[in-house]
Amino acid sequence: MQVFFDFSGYTDIARGCAKLLGFEFPLNFARPFLSRNPPDLWQRWHITLSTWVRDYLFMPFSRGRKGRFVLYRNMLVVMVLVGLWHGANWTFVAWGAYHGLLLIGYRLFDRATVGTPIDRVMKQRWFVPFSVGLMFAAFVLSAAFFRPKTLQTSGYVLSALFGFHHVTGEFLLTTGTIVLIFISLFLAVAQERNQFIDRLALQPARVQIPAYVCAFLALELFPATGPVPFVYFQF
Repeated sequence: MQVFFDFSGYTDIARGCAKLLGFEFPLNFARPFLSRNPPDLWQRWHITLSTWVRDYLFMPFSRGRKGRFVLYRNMLVVMVLVGLWHGANWTFVAWGAYHGLLLIGYRLFDRATVGTPIDRVMKQRWFVPFSVGLMFAAFVLSAAFFRPKTLQTSGYVLSALFGFHHVTGEFLLTTGTIVLIFISLFLAVAQERNQFIDRLALQPARVQIPAYVCAFLALELFPATGPVPFVYFQF
C-alpha cells in the first residue's frame, strides 16, 4: 500500500504539473487494487512500464514462435526482467518470478474452467468482490519479496505471516485510518463505476468547491509526520 500511494502520488503530481504547462502525460495507475485477475492488474498497475514491456520485450520475444510453452516461458522471463528493472537483487528476481507464475497459473486455470460451472459462477456480479479480494491478497503477498533486502528476510516475513508467531493481539489501525480506508475505497469504486472524479470536474462551482474543501480538510487531518522521501526514487 505504501509503494502504491507513494508512486501513484508523485506520478499524479507530475501529471498535474504537466497539465498546468499544457502537456498531457499518460495515466500510470487505474485503481489497481480493484483488479479481478493478474492480467487485469498489469493493465492497471504502472501502466507506462507494463505497456513498454509488452511492446518492446514480450511481443518481440513471442514473434514467430507458437505454442503454449513458449507463451508461458516468455511470460516468466519478461516478469523476471521487470523484477530486475527494480534492482539487481535476488528479491526482485523472486518478485518478478512470483508475478510471472501468477499470470501463468491464471491462464492455465482460465483455460481449464472455460465453459464449466466454475466459469459461470466467476462471471456473476456477486462474485466480483471475491475475485477482487483474492487478487488483492495475492498482490500484497508479493511485498514479502519486494520490500526486504534479502531472500532470508523474505523467508522470515512469510514464516511470520503464515505461522502466526508472536501474535500480540494489538490492533494497530486507528479509527481515523479506518475511516480514511473506507472513504478511499468508496471513491475508488465510484470512479470505477461512473468516472466520479472526472464528472466532478464538469460540475458547477457550488458542487466543486465543497468537494475540494473536504479534500483539503482530509489532508489536514492526516498530515505527514515529517519529510518522507519517495520510495520509488531508488528505482
